[in-house]
Amino acid sequence: MLAQLVDGWAHYLRRGRHPAIQLAIVAAALYLAAFGGWVLSLEMPVADEQVVVRFRGDGGGPAGAATALVIVATTILVWGMGWSLLGAWREARRRVLVVELRGLRDTGGSSLAAALPRQLRGRREQLLVDLTQGGDGAILDPHRALAQLSTLAVALKHREGGTDRREFAVAFGGLAPVPFTFLAGMLIDDEGEVVVMDWDRYGERWRTLDGVDDGERFEQSGLEAIGPGIAEVVLAVSVSYRVDFDGIKRKLGDLPTVRLELQEGTTEHHWAATKQSALSKQFLTTAIGIANRGVRRIHLVLAAPSSVVFHFGRVYDRRNLPRLVLYQYQRDEDPPFPWGVVMPKSGETLGELET
Repeated sequence: MLAQLVDGWAHYLRRGRHPAIQLAIVAAALYLAAFGGWVLSLEMPVADEQVVVRFRGDGGGPAGAATALVIVATTILVWGMGWSLLGAWREARRRVLVVELRGLRDTGGSSLAAALPRQLRGRREQLLVDLTQGGDGAILDPHRALAQLSTLAVALKHREGGTDRREFAVAFGGLAPVPFTFLAGMLIDDEGEVVVMDWDRYGERWRTLDGVDDGERFEQSGLEAIGPGIAEVVLAVSVSYRVDFDGIKRKLGDLPTVRLELQEGTTEHHWAATKQSALSKQFLTTAIGIANRGVRRIHLVLAAPSSVVFHFGRVYDRRNLPRLVLYQYQRDEDPPFPWGVVMPKSGETLGELET
């Protein structure tokens, strides 16, 4: 624990200009002011005598002023050290579980753990879920990939190990098929503080959601057309690309379709955390509207960046909303949705594959 505390103290002080460092600088300045014009004289303790501190003024000022400066500087220095030690102790206790989901493009060895923002305090523990089965992100055996991902819930519970939620956080970043990323969001839903990152394909690095909100929101259509007695509907969500509606029809027939669309679909307008929160709220509100019309099964087709998909998985209420099936899109297949994942309901930990 001592080694962790020392390491945590060093890391704690390295995070930018910590106030404890600023206090130490102030204390040093006060010491210089006190001793710059004064000569310090010490009498060493002998037997039961006390240490005596005397100041002889060379600069014409009273010795009492220098004594006061030393007292103030020492007080500030002790205060700063105590502050930093308390922060280091808290940081040594706090753990950050870094969950990286792989299964699509190669990140060139760029570690998610190494890219975490400095503000995220705590000891980093990496949990890599590698679903890669072939070149260029091909999932040759989705059953096996789903079984691998389903162990995430057990791993999270084991790593958390009854830790106080205030001392445990999760950082997530993933490049994996949409159904698996959504399921990861559902599994990490209740893990307290969660920091989400995404892969910047142009900058070739992991990046936080630190962009500016452009104010663009979903345009919704089709919800009003769901009449009584309809048990299944399609929810088609277009964020980065426009979903393949012809492919949906070839896969699912003429089911009623509800649309959520961003009119300016690109792969680079999702970097604002506030925008993602607003889009997630619209997604959840639409799912609730579908449920309120008596629908029992939602067929979800989702074209969106990884972080958006993950957020949607986190907000989907599996206790009260209809059973959800999310389909994998593969352009060269016919129909282009060869399989999907039936998301778990409340009390279930495993998803099911549907072809």
